[in-house]
Amino acid sequence: MAKSKKKKESGGGGFLLLVILVLAGGLGGWNYQRNLSLEDTQAGARPFQGYSDSSLVDLAAAYGEESDILDRKYQASLERRSGVRDSDGLIMERVAEFERVQKIGESIRRATSKAADSEARVRQIRDEQAWRRNQSGWKLHLQRLTKI
Repeated sequence: MAKSKKKKESGGGGFLLLVILVLAGGLGGWNYQRNLSLEDTQAGARPFQGYSDSSLVDLAAAYGEESDILDRKYQASLERRSGVRDSDGLIMERVAEFERVQKIGESIRRATSKAADSEARVRQIRDEQAWRRNQSGWKLHLQRLTKI
């Protein structure tokens, strides 16, 4: 009789284990779908996610070259600014000098803005490439399954 009693107890434990596994699987599937739908809603969060890996390499090289060119233009505009001269002459000479300095300042601001935009694009491309390196197939699926 003692043996039959043990069989009944172990059978109940197996059922409990099965219920726990089904429950964990169901919750895992629900969590996976929830995280997958969150990724879909955030699809535009990474501006270069639609590009292929080879296109990203080409874009990074192009933006890097453009950034170098814009940086040289910025440095040249700074050197022009050092050519600002003091004018103790007539008012019209001062106005002309003021307008010249305004144009130099505007070109420096434009060059700074363009260089910063180009560097930001290069940074976004590098971030996308790093994200892709870190998100292997199995790792991404496991993250979707377990991320709360």
